[in-house]
Amino acid sequence: MSKLIDGSGIIAANPHKDFAKITDCGYSIWFAVEQLTTVARTYTVSVRHQGADVATATFSEMEFNATISPQHIEVAVEHRRKGVATAVYLFVEIVADKILENLWDPDRSTDRQSSDLSQSLGARGMWAKKDRPFGKYPKWWKK
Repeated sequence: MSKLIDGSGIIAANPHKDFAKITDCGYSIWFAVEQLTTVARTYTVSVRHQGADVATATFSEMEFNATISPQHIEVAVEHRRKGVATAVYLFVEIVADKILENLWDPDRSTDRQSSDLSQSLGARGMWAKKDRPFGKYPKWWKK
């Protein structure tokens, strides 16, 4: 994995209430982008609090797609429901300059194998929020 870079400059250049919510509580976001092939990248995002990693997430992107997809996110139990995952999702959309797509939602899959993939109840709840700041297509966008 590549060395993680401090994301505070990106957060400062893109002010948002969901970033302020976590940074005001002492959290910081770090990230790395790894070019896997000429068209594929992986994004790794880590959230730190008091010097310790409290959340990690990975995302994949194909250059020819307009979206980026989460592969895994883990937030330490004592740091859940504080806006950490929301800030991570918003952050990766800014860094990748792409819309986050919920490929793991079993409700959208007609493929039995894909529908067996798990998504936590917390993730389902986060994606179900109408006012979430990530994963939204502009009104003019046609999926």
